[in-house]
Amino acid sequence: MDRTKCIAEIVESLRQGKRATCTKMAKVPGIAVTPAQWALLNLLYGSKGISVKELSTTMHVTGSAITQLANELEEKGYLRRESDQKDKRSIRLNLTAKSSRMMLSIQKSFAEECATMFSKLSDAELKTLSELHKKIAGIQI
Repeated sequence: MDRTKCIAEIVESLRQGKRATCTKMAKVPGIAVTPAQWALLNLLYGSKGISVKELSTTMHVTGSAITQLANELEEKGYLRRESDQKDKRSIRLNLTAKSSRMMLSIQKSFAEECATMFSKLSDAELKTLSELHKKIAGIQI
């Protein structure tokens, strides 16, 4: 077995699943965001603000790409910028009440989409996948 090739295939499969899910979530009626914008909103959901640099690292895009997404989302009323309390030079991005409500409303659609993706696995396979994911992520089982 070529471990490097196998790992690359797994990572690519995860990327494709993420892309497909983000694309479907962006098409939920009433949302009016692009897949990239939805991915950014999803990262901000449940957080107390994330810096552009942190988002850039997490999403594997440039800071200017995050700024562009943030500008578009701010214009739609989904995002607000706030000064970091610890470092006044740094800006943290947060969801607005409008986008928090929107994200709550689409969690059901997201859960349904994930259930569809994982429906191809048996219960035993799903349990094994969960245990393997926790092992890779360093989470105690």
